[in-house]
Amino acid sequence: MPSHTIYLDDGKYNYIMTITLSDCTVSVTTDGVGFNAHSFESHDFATETEALEFYETTIRRENPSYQPPTDSSSSEEIEEEEEELELRSFDFDLHDKNLPTDELVNRLAVVLPGLGIYECESGDYPFKTFVWKVDEQGELTIDKLLVTGGFMQEIEWNDFLQAVITNSSNITSDLTLEPNLTPEEISQKCQMLETTMRSQCKTICVYKIVQLNPDLPNDYFEQFYIIVGETHDGYWLGISPQICADDNIRTDTERLDISTNFTPVASNQTLIDTLQSIVTGLEFATTPNTTNREFYLISGNSKEQTIYQLVDGINFVITCTFAPFGSVAESEDPQFFHSIQPLDQLLELNLSNLREYVIGSYSTYYLYTIGNTHSGDWVGVSNVAIWS
Repeated sequence: MPSHTIYLDDGKYNYIMTITLSDCTVSVTTDGVGFNAHSFESHDFATETEALEFYETTIRRENPSYQPPTDSSSSEEIEEEEEELELRSFDFDLHDKNLPTDELVNRLAVVLPGLGIYECESGDYPFKTFVWKVDEQGELTIDKLLVTGGFMQEIEWNDFLQAVITNSSNITSDLTLEPNLTPEEISQKCQMLETTMRSQCKTICVYKIVQLNPDLPNDYFEQFYIIVGETHDGYWLGISPQICADDNIRTDTERLDISTNFTPVASNQTLIDTLQSIVTGLEFATTPNTTNREFYLISGNSKEQTIYQLVDGINFVITCTFAPFGSVAESEDPQFFHSIQPLDQLLELNLSNLREYVIGSYSTYYLYTIGNTHSGDWVGVSNVAIWS
């Protein structure tokens, strides 16, 4: 709110007059210096224009040399504020579009140092550049992203069965959703699972998925197993335990629906129902102090899509639209907004199909913000976000 202070001297006393404009009201406060004289006046007007006119007239009456602020002085104030923000400068034009993959990667390496995620306990986890060259590595899929990031690895069937037997036997009674299975029942169910999968599928793949601890490379917060199999008629099915993951962790972006129009044939649905009955009571996850007795089973038309739907369905991987990193801070923290704006510009002006993949659970998430370059490669950034 505009305010103007005038120092007065009538030859006997000194005065301080403060004139303040607030919407349609002008207040005048006078304080005497050297004695306790004090006066206050308040004038209300029908319009802000009338109030502004009275405000400036009152000031000129006491201070004839007064000049109201001009647009140029406002511009100077804005320029001073921008200087105080210490805007970053680069030896390239941030407005360049459709940069080649290598040039975009080089520019990201220049703008990333010192940047982090706004209002996130991730200051110790810097941004990293993500590069996936299609000519050398093939098309990028979610299962490849999980394998490359160290979240997923294929294991042998016998190793999987041994882990399930161990995990199912270690469930404590106070955590169960239904009565614990006896060792004999666990063994019988595992045998039924193997017999059914091997008789109904021509291809079986088992994967161990881990929620990595970013501070301890050999530690994890979550570990569980998924199964995908190709049936003899060419369709795929997937089995995963439900995990403790938040389906609404990203509030400033829109989650994308990755489901397809695929409808399983009757034989596949019957097989899924049979497998659902078999796995109930088994433990596919190795997580201290938790148990996962419910399962998520789906059918798909390819291995890649089935894995994607599995990890999406249990909220271990959430796919979102891209929201600029500085969007939530533009009005709240101008310094952060201006510091991260070059990164947002590079991503938005040079990548299509820009997406954010949120991987993880237990308040620790790995963010991959990636899209296609003009040549079809996948480029972007990754970071760790701690959202408690």
